[in-house]
Amino acid sequence: MNRNVLILGGGLQALSTAYSLWKEGIHAVCMAEEEEEIRQSRFIRRFYPTRTGNIFNQITDIIQSEQISLIIPMSDYLAELVSKHKDELQSVYNCHVPVPNHEVFILGADKEKLMAFCEQNGFPHPRTRALDLSNIEETT
Repeated sequence: MNRNVLILGGGLQALSTAYSLWKEGIHAVCMAEEEEEIRQSRFIRRFYPTRTGNIFNQITDIIQSEQISLIIPMSDYLAELVSKHKDELQSVYNCHVPVPNHEVFILGADKEKLMAFCEQNGFPHPRTRALDLSNIEETT
C-alpha cells in the first residue's frame, strides 16, 4: 500500500502533523512557503518551496514525482483549492483528499449560508443574525 503523504502548508500544525506521521513510520513530503520552519524538519522526507504561479500545477507535479496517495492541507486556502480539484485529484491522480467537495466546503466556510442551511433543514444551530445599521439596536 502506498503511504506517501503530501502536507500542504506550514505552521505549527504542519510540524505536528509531520511528527505524528513520522511516529507511524510515514515520512511525508511538504510544500510550503520557503520561510516556514518545517523546511528544516527531520520529520519530513523532502521540502518543496511554494513557487509563484499556478500552485495546483505544482501540487500535481509533486503528486506524480513522489507518488502521493494522500494530501493533507494545513490552511483554509489550500483546503479550498484541493476541494475545487477533488474529483480530478482522486480520479486522475489516484490521490485521496480528505476534504468535502467544493460546494459543501463553501457552505461550511460561510457561517451565514451554513446557518440558513441548518434552519431550512431543521438542524439545531445557534441563533445568529447578520448585523447592519438597521438592526444593531434590537440585536444588542
